[in-house]
Amino acid sequence: MALHRKLSRRFLVVGAVLVVGAGLVAAFRPQPVQVDIGHATRGDIQVMIEDEGTTRVREVYVVSTPVTGQLLRVNVHPGDQVTGGETQVAGMRPTAPEALNIRTREQALAAVDAAKAALRVAEANLTSAIAAQDYAVTELERTQRLSEAGIASRAALDKAQADARSANAARDTAEATIAVRQADLADANALLIGFGVPADDSNDIPLISPADGVILRILQESETTLTAGTPVLEIGDIVNDLEVEVELVSSDAVQVHVGDPVVLSGWGGPEALTGQVARIDPYAVTTYSALGVEEQRVSVVVDLVSPASARTGLGHGFRLKAGIIIDQASDVVRVPSSALFLQDGQRAVFTMADGRAVLTPVSIGRSDGLLTEITEGLAEGDAVLLYPAAGLTDGTLIAARN
Repeated sequence: MALHRKLSRRFLVVGAVLVVGAGLVAAFRPQPVQVDIGHATRGDIQVMIEDEGTTRVREVYVVSTPVTGQLLRVNVHPGDQVTGGETQVAGMRPTAPEALNIRTREQALAAVDAAKAALRVAEANLTSAIAAQDYAVTELERTQRLSEAGIASRAALDKAQADARSANAARDTAEATIAVRQADLADANALLIGFGVPADDSNDIPLISPADGVILRILQESETTLTAGTPVLEIGDIVNDLEVEVELVSSDAVQVHVGDPVVLSGWGGPEALTGQVARIDPYAVTTYSALGVEEQRVSVVVDLVSPASARTGLGHGFRLKAGIIIDQASDVVRVPSSALFLQDGQRAVFTMADGRAVLTPVSIGRSDGLLTEITEGLAEGDAVLLYPAAGLTDGTLIAARN
């Protein structure tokens, strides 16, 4: 009985020691670090410069008033199709002159009076020139008879002939002056045409569309009096003449070249559109961001490559997102950019082998921000750690996070 009690105590002590030992081993045994795992894949990669863009019609035609007068009500609406040289978009009724400027009428009347007075002076000069011509002709005839009789000298005859020619020239000048004064009077009278005559529809001027397209915007819709040259509406060809303007920060613009492909998204349609860089302005303008930061922006113009049927509903002044592809490659090994970090000035990743982290130096190529091309160090399918912790080291026990 005593021996049985001693053996029981020993078993209890040994058991307790074993339990405590197992607990201590379990407590101090290294636990694997929970990590997120990604994989190296093979595929395409595109390097893009992205910014917001705005659609616009390349050539916007502005229909303006040709004369000062009353704009009749515009009979088209935004979105209406028009044909160049045929569709009447509005009408103008010239305003009666006295309603425009009474002072102009008084000036015109004064000009008429001045022209009449100048004409009377010219007529009086003509009368004087005719009398002088008659006298000179009479003197010439008398001198010729005296010269034939040997009474008048040759010098007297020459002078009489010269006086007669001068008189003829003076008459011609006076007659020409009358013609000029008559023209001045007619011109002055022309300024009075329409004064006192009420405007009517017989003088209406139709405003015809200058080009094929649609009505983009109506600037003056109601009947009103406008001066000559006032814009009334805008016309553009949305189907064939639509382009996109993207204002890039100058440091991005220098990486873009004419001909670069462009992906246009966020415009509201089911699929992204394609385009091509057509022009890069050589002049940057100063703008300010929403935070008040000064920026130098460059206008980049993109031609739409997608057919009109793929962009139904897209019009002038619509906003979208433009991604300009400045570099791309196909069939390359890629990893998530979040797996990369700097190790002693060189790019590296942690791969996973036998449940442990393996520090692996790599060489990188292109990057689109989410994926980075691996030119050396990894193969397709290799597991890499995403967002590796700062304290993670080579050989650390790891486990994939569920």
